[in-house]
Amino acid sequence: MTAEGTKCQRKSRKMLQNNCQHFKTNEFERYFPETSDEDLDFVRNPFKFPVEKLPDECQDKFLELIDDSSARQEHEEKLLPHFWIGMKNSYPQTTEATLRILIPFVSI
Repeated sequence: MTAEGTKCQRKSRKMLQNNCQHFKTNEFERYFPETSDEDLDFVRNPFKFPVEKLPDECQDKFLELIDDSSARQEHEEKLLPHFWIGMKNSYPQTTEATLRILIPFVSI
């Protein structure tokens, strides 16, 4: 391989490394945001989640959800993704956050 070919190969490798680093730091988190155990607890069982841990603007709708006996029944009978998708029309604000957490992991 010529010196020019080797130089071109090193430059291409450096560009690829830079692109991979950019993806790791920026794009990956955009598609797969970090979630806390508390976020997952809320998604797994909203009926046992402390209301005061939610932002004030979300608490009223959340209280409606946890007081809804038919929602509680559905939660017991359905898989989590199906439960939250079923709640989307009745509780759109509450459901939106949960679906963002579940969507990367859904397999139906």
